[in-house]
Amino acid sequence: MKEPTFIMKDHSKNSNVPSIHQSNYQKQVFSFCIKTVSPVHIGCDEVYEPMNFVIDETSETMTVFDSESFIQNLSAKDRLEFSNICKEGSIGSIIKIYRFISKLRPDGRRIGVCPGLVKHYGKTLGLPLNNERVLKNELNKFMIGRTSFLLTTDRPYIPGSAIKGSLRTAYLNHLAESARPQDSKKSQQLERELMQGSFNTDPFRLLKVSDFMPVGPVNSKVVYAVNEKKRRSQYEPKGPYQILEVIPPGAIFTGTITIEQPLEKAKIDRPVDAKTLFQSIRKFFHTEKNLEDKILQSINIPQSPKVPEDALLLRVGRHSGAESMTIAGLRSIKIMKGKGQQSTYEKAATTLWLASPHDKGVQKQALQPFGWVELFKPSAEYETELANLEAQFTDSFMFSRPKGKDQSQRPKPTVEKKAPPTPTEDVWSGAVISWDPGRQQIIATLGTKKAYSAGRDLLPDSMVKSVIQKKKIAKANVTVNSSFKIVKIEPA
Repeated sequence: MKEPTFIMKDHSKNSNVPSIHQSNYQKQVFSFCIKTVSPVHIGCDEVYEPMNFVIDETSETMTVFDSESFIQNLSAKDRLEFSNICKEGSIGSIIKIYRFISKLRPDGRRIGVCPGLVKHYGKTLGLPLNNERVLKNELNKFMIGRTSFLLTTDRPYIPGSAIKGSLRTAYLNHLAESARPQDSKKSQQLERELMQGSFNTDPFRLLKVSDFMPVGPVNSKVVYAVNEKKRRSQYEPKGPYQILEVIPPGAIFTGTITIEQPLEKAKIDRPVDAKTLFQSIRKFFHTEKNLEDKILQSINIPQSPKVPEDALLLRVGRHSGAESMTIAGLRSIKIMKGKGQQSTYEKAATTLWLASPHDKGVQKQALQPFGWVELFKPSAEYETELANLEAQFTDSFMFSRPKGKDQSQRPKPTVEKKAPPTPTEDVWSGAVISWDPGRQQIIATLGTKKAYSAGRDLLPDSMVKSVIQKKKIAKANVTVNSSFKIVKIEPA
């Protein structure tokens, strides 16, 4: 299946924006696909801990399992041994627990891991039990940051808030080119001036970006994030490595971008223009990628894959680079110095964070920049292919879920090519709405059921102050789809 390259086409006399679904004169809805061009990590404040996974050296995979089920399925002998280890309560006993779990090889969800992590895991299992200082140091470093994921299928997804932040950066850069503001202003003051509004009068409050949902079996991989200097040096960068779960290049996600026009009483002086928005995306991120590619080439590190000049590039997630999140010509980037030295502020960062198969960037040809994605408009034929792929995944996923002892005896169903499924939605009347500041998501609760939405864009203005700022709960009528994602919120 080959995705079409996104090309801006003329749909009116002086327009080069993509085709839209226009429900009325106040709203434009753009359907898009996102394809990852380089590894992407979007944090969700969750980690994989060695208590919940084992790594297989041969297949280079990490098996993530449920701790409660693991303990319940232990034999009486193994449960006694496990209990005795836990009772020790020492740092060394943590390594014993890791070894115990690794020996039993529990079953679970599998994720690919880089070669360096396989060696790292083996080294951790072999740590001496009597050296607490070494144990503390190594165990603190062996945490794997998890990328944003769907609770229903554990597949990664791209929150709309991450896309919206990227769009905003490009748009601000466009506005700054003509306004030429002073660089002495603070970032919030500068944004208010460029947007000619703040909070309720900020034009980007009328830009709604859905979560971009995975299509088919989107897999993830665990890699290292390492720091590399932008200029050749005889000294290695001193930044410690990180271990992150990433979405590898080539994954496809679908979602929408909606641009609403303000009502007269909204007092928004500079509403977002679709044509200007898409042009600013193309110009800003292509410029930043070309600059980054030149830097990578100068230090013998491969560039991320080329994309057509007319494609819409975005950069999202962690380690996207300070330059891709700030306004060109007005940057003030904090540069961390060595121990005992005071930090400074510069116009450009001096290092790059890159995805690596090892905890040090010794294999320069294997390093990759983080965060590049391509935004494109799918053709009708391609949308049908994506719908079929997602339907096959859904059937396979539902079949693989354990439903009883006879599950393994059931014949595997034959998956036929289907027409795009009709999405099903349900309205939860009087659901309780709350805000999770850690994950930056809205939670709707009705009895024992829960639904979620990343970001706060779906929250009505009348509920923002109470739910977000005062952290109170509120009741609303909530439209929820079959994946337990919030589609719409209306005050009860």
